[in-house]
Amino acid sequence: MPTTPSQTHPKSPPPQIRHETQRMLVLSTAHLRYETSKILDGFNGERGWGSPIAYGYLVRAFTDASQELPAEVRQAAMLAQRLGCQYLRYDRDGETYPELPSFEW
Repeated sequence: MPTTPSQTHPKSPPPQIRHETQRMLVLSTAHLRYETSKILDGFNGERGWGSPIAYGYLVRAFTDASQELPAEVRQAAMLAQRLGCQYLRYDRDGETYPELPSFEW
């Protein structure tokens, strides 16, 4: 039975694909002030330091002095950086952490 090109073995292995991955700290939206959530609601992902996503917000975990981050976001970003994370995912079902402030809203 003849073989088709898809059944033959390649002469050399396929090139290695390098996948980019990033880590994120998932935390409760209770770690955001209501006022901060309203700021994030206005971002569209193309500007600012975060954007709304389903059931929460995605925020870049950086503490660059050129960005005026709310204090509670800066504190969470510092924790995320210590944990090796590049992003914060504020989720309505996320965990609350005692080392971060929590807010009722």
